[in-house]
Amino acid sequence: MAGPLPVDSQAMDATQDPVVASYRERISAVDDEILDAVNRRVTLVAELHKHKREQGYPMRDPAREQTLIEKLNTTNTGPLSEQRLADLYRLLLEICTSEAARLADRPT
Repeated sequence: MAGPLPVDSQAMDATQDPVVASYRERISAVDDEILDAVNRRVTLVAELHKHKREQGYPMRDPAREQTLIEKLNTTNTGPLSEQRLADLYRLLLEICTSEAARLADRPT
């Protein structure tokens, strides 16, 4: 009985694979778009929170947050599942709220 075939480590190196490199490049471009979108969202939330503070409104609106997640779930064509979409947006909402608060505390 023969043992396992020797593995050519060079052939198995993902960093040398042009298909892997292409996907990584495309994923990095999407990551840049996501970061830009999140930063724009944080800026908008900070501006909204400033207005809410001036008017004496609460910073969070749980009903609005739930409506947002439900709306996104109706337009989500996947492959992201409804549960993971909800998880993602709950985290995003938390991050945007905390970053808006951090920006509000920053001296101008």
